[in-house]
Amino acid sequence: MDTSLSLGSVTLPTALVIVSTLIFLALERVFPGRTLPHSKGWYTRAILVNLAQLALRFPRRCGGEADADARLQGCLLRRGR
Repeated sequence: MDTSLSLGSVTLPTALVIVSTLIFLALERVFPGRTLPHSKGWYTRAILVNLAQLALRFPRRCGGEADADARLQGCLLRRGR
């Protein structure tokens, strides 16, 4: 039984994780728990690593076809949407 609410191509749990992550990053930036040394390019590296993780995650979840549109369509069909 699938209890997730779909918001376009993003499910509610995924959207909540993204929103809560952004909120906590902003709060940590405004009210840091401790002083950390400045690391040039940290946010860029963190975003690139997260995008790489997403790129590796979605093809495995939805099948493995070479074409991204076919992969998404196949994933949606298997889920009955």
